[in-house]
Amino acid sequence: MIALAGSVMLASLVGSPHCAGMCGGIAAFCGGAGSCGGRASMVATAAYHGSRALSYAAVGALAGAFGSLLDAGGPLVGLQRAAAVAAGVAVAMVGVALLCAAGGFDAGRVGLPAWAKRALAAVHRAAAAMPPVRRGVVIGLATPLLPCGWLWAFALVAAGTGSPLAGAVVMVAFWAGTVPVL
Repeated sequence: MIALAGSVMLASLVGSPHCAGMCGGIAAFCGGAGSCGGRASMVATAAYHGSRALSYAAVGALAGAFGSLLDAGGPLVGLQRAAAVAAGVAVAMVGVALLCAAGGFDAGRVGLPAWAKRALAAVHRAAAAMPPVRRGVVIGLATPLLPCGWLWAFALVAAGTGSPLAGAVVMVAFWAGTVPVL
């Protein structure tokens, strides 16, 4: 488990420039950029990161629990073979999309469903009117709703552990690798 958590944290740290591009503005907004300073900004930033850690741990625990259900029930209903085929197809599709992008061809993107866009917009509108610390907590807790392939790739790793506790550890290790850049 230590090797997996360390590997996830290192991979997260190496890939964290993606996090800066996607969530850097969100982190600044949560830290009270322009509206508070000094200690208040540090407390708001800590609230954002702390609640983000909690929400990532919850995602990891849920993913690990789902993975354990697949481990236990998969052989009974034949899901293991289907899951292996689906995983192989997904990996191949990502490879093809990367090759297309490298060749200058836009392979397109899958967007968020309209209901998820509305939910995120509502959370951000409500949070904008809140004091910085509360805003940081609310947005930190809502962060797993973002359409972040990097985050969801590690949630799949958490599911692969087949354990809620190990899944939570994986996602907290992922979180820890993103904190320095944010």
